[in-house]
Amino acid sequence: MAVIQQLFKYIEVDFRRNYPHLGTKAAGFQHWWINRNGDLMGITKCIDMYIYLCDSKHYPLSINNIQLKPILPKHLPVQLSVLIKFVDNYISVDEVKTELEGQFTKIFAIVDIFGSKNMRNRHVRMDLASKSEYENILNSSKVSIFGQLYDAYEFLSPQKFLICSKCNSPGHTKKNCICDIEVCRRCGSDRLNGDHINCIIKCHHCEGAHLSTNYVCPILTQYRKDLVAELKRRPDLIPEDVQLFIPGEYRVNDKNNRILGNNNNNNLKQQKLQEYNNYTNINPWMSGNSALTIPTYKQHQEFSLKMKLINDELEEIKREHAKDKISFKRRYDNQLKKTNEEIDILKTQIKIQNEMVKDMYTAVIEIVPAIHQTIIALGRVIEMDNSDNDNESIQLNYNKILHELSKTSEMVLDRTDLLQKHHEKLMGV
Repeated sequence: MAVIQQLFKYIEVDFRRNYPHLGTKAAGFQHWWINRNGDLMGITKCIDMYIYLCDSKHYPLSINNIQLKPILPKHLPVQLSVLIKFVDNYISVDEVKTELEGQFTKIFAIVDIFGSKNMRNRHVRMDLASKSEYENILNSSKVSIFGQLYDAYEFLSPQKFLICSKCNSPGHTKKNCICDIEVCRRCGSDRLNGDHINCIIKCHHCEGAHLSTNYVCPILTQYRKDLVAELKRRPDLIPEDVQLFIPGEYRVNDKNNRILGNNNNNNLKQQKLQEYNNYTNINPWMSGNSALTIPTYKQHQEFSLKMKLINDELEEIKREHAKDKISFKRRYDNQLKKTNEEIDILKTQIKIQNEMVKDMYTAVIEIVPAIHQTIIALGRVIEMDNSDNDNESIQLNYNKILHELSKTSEMVLDRTDLLQKHHEKLMGV
């Protein structure tokens, strides 16, 4: 699991740079496992991820001290395969590859199609790792090989069907097989018993001298024919984004009808074609009801002049936008600088005020105890003088003075405590 995580972490940045249209879509396998040979196998539904991983340059040399050796496929999916028809036999497949590599930069593989060769020519399959190059070829419907144009079509693989790996019969899988033994596809006997590497090849379907899974078997051929007939009768069973190639021997009534697809997909194509026709009817240059009118030199000059004026206007708008952007940034920088200066001034004022408060507190806290001690001393002096005096009137006045001094002393102590509490709060802030 750690190897998978590190692999996608290694390729993620480069993968998203090569395929920005995927956005933030998660990158990974739908399923992965380790087969009996110890190879790490992965399945992905994302064709872009499949194409990216088909290039050995995109892999690290090792992950967690595990050496990586990619096992690349022979072909890309048929969605990126082109069929080049009737290539002359005197041009080898290597010469075709060398010639086309000078025109297309993302060729993955070029091979001859088995069974298409005759005395003069054959068909060639070309796989492309670039969707844009693939679409350009299909749009032009031609490729040039040594100066000669050859027809290029979308490659449609012939229908394949399920063959049970246990009994070699079509129409089901090993999971649903009811056969009691593992049937050898060479001789038809139990392959778990005896030597089945060099056994006699004899189809157990038709007794013919071929493998029981070979499509030349009449039983498999008939099953395939019945399957094609059923799909023709029920095209709604075919996925809307899938087209199947019909081999020539299965085209019963219409020899030119070589594609089998979903009717809904055909209806969608007809709808798009109708929309295109409606658009061309609006545009006089693309009208299908009249001959195509080629613009004159004067019309071309007028059109070029209009395009130049529009381009000049756009450039002027871009320049104005750039000026406004610079002006806005300058104003923003000035305002930011001014705000920072005001904040610095405010910090300096606060610092000075804090120092003044501290000095004032220190002075007050040092003076107040002295005042308090002075009041106490003065009270003691008055008490001593009052004790030696027999005059009642003077004693009464002394008592009043002592009472006032006592109240003053309590007030000084109370204000000192309050000052200390406020100072502690201020220092806490």
